[in-house]
Amino acid sequence: MENLITYGADPEFFVEITYKHKKTDNIITSIEPSSLFFPDECDDENNNVHNDGYQAELQVKYSNTIDEMKSNIKEGLTIAMNRLQKYADNTNITDFKFLCLPAINVTKHSLEKGGRVCQIFGCKPDYNIYNESATKVNHCMVNGETHLVRYSGGHIHAGEKILTKDQLDSEMFLRLCDKIIGNTMVWLDTRKSNQLRSKFYGKAGTYRSPDYGVEYRTLSSYWLSHPKLTELVFQLMDICTMVVYENKDQELLRHLNTKLFRMAIDNYDTIEAKINLIDILSELDRLKIKTDVYKGQKSFMTYLTKIKNMKMHSNILHNWKLQ
Repeated sequence: MENLITYGADPEFFVEITYKHKKTDNIITSIEPSSLFFPDECDDENNNVHNDGYQAELQVKYSNTIDEMKSNIKEGLTIAMNRLQKYADNTNITDFKFLCLPAINVTKHSLEKGGRVCQIFGCKPDYNIYNESATKVNHCMVNGETHLVRYSGGHIHAGEKILTKDQLDSEMFLRLCDKIIGNTMVWLDTRKSNQLRSKFYGKAGTYRSPDYGVEYRTLSSYWLSHPKLTELVFQLMDICTMVVYENKDQELLRHLNTKLFRMAIDNYDTIEAKINLIDILSELDRLKIKTDVYKGQKSFMTYLTKIKNMKMHSNILHNWKLQ
């Protein structure tokens, strides 16, 4: 069957560099502002990279398949790597890594070094299907010059194709994204710093409404860490779109407790997320939902567990076989 949507994303990552101190020859490793290495805006609309304040952000071309999306992301990471390597060749940088961390501590000195763009907290307003003011308040009430933590996001986009803009940019679809994508990623990624991020970003039901479809903004950039995670997050989106395509969204949502899913995501409760995951998979089986990857609860849980236990390098360039 032809894909129901097009896929898009604008995931973020942090840049860690290792360099030799010019005066002492000491080897120093630190996470530096991406504004030192990447431009404020991309040069074109192809797979590229720019700074989004302290963190770097990939601008990924829209893709018609998940394989194409992975290829586009790898191309964007390659461009970012080559740009940084060129910078390193002309400085005392001896090594660098790209890290997908939910949150990092920064210093006032590093914020000043990165310039004004790194001292601004938040960007354009987000919206939330459960509380339209929630995310806007959290972002705007934080002073970016004194709040010494920065966070990474892994926003994913669904563009209209067979499914329409109205079907994608709807409360029903976003509720499905929370239950099938957001909750699953909470169970998979158990790093403690996710709980810190969840105080400011990553609330359930967070979105924007572009002309082409919808942008689901709950996720961290964890899924960028490895191509298998990237594949999974868009496979989960395929499950959401299949539920809508088969007109089973209302039936599925009626049998699930939205409050429990919101609690798991908003509080980053991995234990509650596991309970919710079993519930959602049971409902998918009851409604006989099938996709290229989802054939039933048992086999899919085996697949998820394999990914959860997968060994990964902290440097995502290694996981994408670029270093």
